[in-house]
Amino acid sequence: KEKREEKPKQNQSELKRCQKRYDELSTLIRSLYENLMSGLLPERQYKQLMAQYDSEQAELESQMETMKSEIAEDKSSSADIRHFISLIRKCKNPTEISDSMFNELVDKIVVYEAEGAGNARTQKVDIYFNYVGQVDIAYTEEELAELKAQKGQEEQQRMEKQRKREKAYREKRKAKKIAENGGEIIKTKTCPHCGKEFTPTSNRQLFCSRECWNQARQEQKKADREAERGDYYYRQRTCAVCGHSYWPTHSQQEFCSDECRRINHNKKTLEFYHKKKGNPKPDPEAAPKPKPKEDNAA
Repeated sequence: KEKREEKPKQNQSELKRCQKRYDELSTLIRSLYENLMSGLLPERQYKQLMAQYDSEQAELESQMETMKSEIAEDKSSSADIRHFISLIRKCKNPTEISDSMFNELVDKIVVYEAEGAGNARTQKVDIYFNYVGQVDIAYTEEELAELKAQKGQEEQQRMEKQRKREKAYREKRKAKKIAENGGEIIKTKTCPHCGKEFTPTSNRQLFCSRECWNQARQEQKKADREAERGDYYYRQRTCAVCGHSYWPTHSQQEFCSDECRRINHNKKTLEFYHKKKGNPKPDPEAAPKPKPKEDNAA
């Protein structure tokens, strides 16, 4: 009933505003006509303003008619509200819902298309009652607390079911693995390094001890180095002159070719010569520039 009374109050205030503006426009139209007759207002401006005021008045008239009809309908609906309240009192605390009760109370039910899937699937349903239409009834604090507790209980039950399913799955896997291992929880393995049989502490353990693991890793590194080195005896080195990698043929070889060895020898010789003469160390990149030739014509 309070919601029903809110709308007529708004319509009444809006109707008063429209009526006030309509009266103002009527006064402006009269003053326009008087100014036209007295020659104070040109006919072109009179027609332009008259058209604006006339269209605004027509719009206000249609709005006022609509609000008057809504106010009349709201007044007539007060009897329907009383009828609905009498039906509610008649059907209060029912033990079962009969067809007559359903027909007296409910006008229609609108069922919307479902959204989501699984536990997140929701479907909206609107119930329209006779005489009052759709009524939105807010939950009380007690009802909200009860709904929250119910939702928490459902979530707890869902988690408990999920834990039970996971536990059953783990037990099934364990039983299958024991059957594959011949009755043992963990199947014995053979160490690939020493060939000894052992019981691993985890599924990822490959060697029987830490020592076997270290020795196998060292042997693998040695095998990788031998595979990389091939027929060469010494490890691969980097040339100190050109920076290229090469395979030395003896332990004293420092350069990849005779050309690099000759370049290094010339560099050392030049450094020794300048050091003996007491000159500063020459810059190998700075080459002496040739002197410009004299012009014979000059």
